Amino acid sequence: MFGLFSSSAPAHPFTLGETVCESGGWTQHRATKQQTEVSVFVFDGTKNKDRMPLARNALKRLKTLRHPDMLGFVDGAENDNQVIIGTEPVTPLSLALSRDPSLAEDQNFIALGLYKIASAVKFLNADVSLTHGNIRISSIYITKSGEWKLGGLDILSNLKDPQPLLIDWGSRMPDSYKYAPPELGNGVWSAAATNPIAAIDSWAFGCLIYELFNNTTLTSREALTNLSKIPKPLVMAYKHLLNSNPKARADVATVFEKCKSPNGYFSNEFIQVCLALEQFSIKEAYEKDQFLNKINASLDTFPADFCKHKILPELIKALEFGGAGAKALAPILKIGNKLDNAEFESLLVPILVKMFALPDRAIRVSLCENFGGFIERLNPKILNDKIFTNLSTGFNDTNAVVRECTLRSVLVIAPKLNERLINNDLLRFLAKLQGDEEPGIRANTTICLGKLASHLNEATRKKVLIAAFARSLHDPFPPARNAGLLAFQATHEYYSPQEIAQKVIPSISQLLLDPERFIRTQAFKNMDLFLKKLEKHSSSMPEHDEKSAVSPTGITASGGTTASAATGAQPDGWANWAVGAISSTIATAASVAASSAAAAAVAATAPARRTSISSEGGGSNNAGGKVGSFNAAAGPTSNGSSANGGGFAGSATTSAQGFGSNGSAAPARPNGVATSGMSLKPKAVPLPQVSDWDDGWDEKPKKSTSSVASPQSTKNGWGDDEWDAQPAKPAGLGFGQMPSATATASRASPVSSFGGGATSSVSSFGVSNLSIGSELSTGDREAEKQRKREQLALLREQKKAAIAAKKMNQ
Repeated sequence: MFGLFSSSAPAHPFTLGETVCESGGWTQHRATKQQTEVSVFVFDGTKNKDRMPLARNALKRLKTLRHPDMLGFVDGAENDNQVIIGTEPVTPLSLALSRDPSLAEDQNFIALGLYKIASAVKFLNADVSLTHGNIRISSIYITKSGEWKLGGLDILSNLKDPQPLLIDWGSRMPDSYKYAPPELGNGVWSAAATNPIAAIDSWAFGCLIYELFNNTTLTSREALTNLSKIPKPLVMAYKHLLNSNPKARADVATVFEKCKSPNGYFSNEFIQVCLALEQFSIKEAYEKDQFLNKINASLDTFPADFCKHKILPELIKALEFGGAGAKALAPILKIGNKLDNAEFESLLVPILVKMFALPDRAIRVSLCENFGGFIERLNPKILNDKIFTNLSTGFNDTNAVVRECTLRSVLVIAPKLNERLINNDLLRFLAKLQGDEEPGIRANTTICLGKLASHLNEATRKKVLIAAFARSLHDPFPPARNAGLLAFQATHEYYSPQEIAQKVIPSISQLLLDPERFIRTQAFKNMDLFLKKLEKHSSSMPEHDEKSAVSPTGITASGGTTASAATGAQPDGWANWAVGAISSTIATAASVAASSAAAAAVAATAPARRTSISSEGGGSNNAGGKVGSFNAAAGPTSNGSSANGGGFAGSATTSAQGFGSNGSAAPARPNGVATSGMSLKPKAVPLPQVSDWDDGWDEKPKKSTSSVASPQSTKNGWGDDEWDAQPAKPAGLGFGQMPSATATASRASPVSSFGGGATSSVSSFGVSNLSIGSELSTGDREAEKQRKREQLALLREQKKAAIAAKKMNQ
């Protein structure tokens, strides 16, 4: 407590604070009453004993006179030595002007002030027949809202009283000579009793106008004739107020009414807004709407203090109780931007929380649209705990406008949402909106999610972004598809190269032929962006995967030739990886066949047939006797000789120059191959050359000129034939039967695992080399059947080995 009362002070309910100013024997203090801010005026009678009657008069008049434009009385006390008056918190006008000189240039501030003082003087003169007698700047106070209040009631008197204080003390008031009218110029105020009640106050009001617009203190009566700075709408009223004849002098009440008329000085927009605001609760609905639109458009021209402390409380009251509706929110939030953080927290936050809980859709839309104006001032805890729960109901609203506005507000509030809300609750709402019936909402949801990506944690981004954007690419609404492309582009830094290659590019590629040109254009831009990212990543990768890759040059065929040497592929060739895989497979199969050579020799002891059916084209090289199976034991024949490493082919006779013609016997080859069977000894052969493969990705590889059988089947090109299928038999023939001439001719066509030449109906696994000589004896037939059973068993073993080799390479 700064200003303390003397020990003789009367009992009072105030807690005094710092001293504001001293004037006319009064000391003004900042104070509180029950934690409510007030102003307290203390008159010390021990220093001004003769003026105690004036102090008591002021206390009496403030208690009994109540007017909106007069100083508001709160409480008071008195004794023989002190008078204490408590009022609403105010600041002397003279002090406010000295602290902020710009107020003197604010025409709205001055116009409203004069209006308020004129209204108070009219009340005193016309309504209660009292004369103030002390109207000057030192008797005027302003509230926090900038409204002027009339005080200084020390000599306020009724001139019809037997002994009015004004007549006895008027001449003894500070600077009374400067503001006294001409008829009281000699210091004798007794003449006031015979003049109109308003004469003294009218003259003083004219002097006040002069001082305000000239921003100076009146020095003499002659200065009042200077009209250069008096506003033109006020000049005539000013002259009538300063008429030297008291009986012809205009009273303040008359001037006040004339200045309120159209084109009058008090008809300005700011004053009209103030008056309408005070009567807002009794206006019709359409009048309220008109007023709110008007005030929202004019707020920037109003004094900041007036907006904060006058307009804002009235609008909040109207919003809560007066049915102002959503239109009151815009000016409320606009004024909120002028508040400091403490004021915003105490005045606006409770109202905002309350408004979000209302079911009124118009208020909800207005709040969402104006979120940007106050989100920075909003405490994150308040947003997460109290506002988001109510806000989120807008995502499920049946009205599309509410859903749209709620969606748009997400980007504004996202930086202040906690991790749980933004990575869980919010994303669930957005997932639902991405399937909304309104196409515009679907498109905006994708855009929103793209802009929200930076606020999500890494795990959520990997889980949500690609799936959500890829989903939008299938939307039938073109802007929604374009939104997905733009979202992919905006969030490209969040995707790994593997995700780009396996998920993003496949999703985008389908829009390269979109019916809409602008979508195709954007899709190509996206492809260019992501392909460049992949190209950059690829250039930084090693040439081989050291952990899992097996070098093709490390695999050697049984004949001693390495795979790389056999292929002749260059290290930088585009098909190098494919050749390496093939050579690895062939070399493995050759090794398996070589290990089975001893067992195959048993099957080569069957008696030779005199006549055999030979092929006319390229040799058939079948390691298992089945179409499309590997042949790792092909013989190095130069003219297309047949080398059947595991299949049975009847009595086959090989020739050094080629196959014999039908019905003729071919001489035996001197290379150790039995004439009644076949050799299963593996031989090293050259592998297919890179040049033998076609360049087209979609084309099957060309046939090799080597005698090594291709690993491809004639069924689907990738060796996926049915390994357990039984060999095909010619129609009408059994083993050991004699075919007809027609059947013999049909089987004369070549059979190859690559399918070279005209393919015969006879399988290379079956009876392509049946004898056409005399019928076999019973013993011979049994031996033939036994040999075939042994060969089948060998084939199954070779098949298992080939499958194992294939799995190892994969």
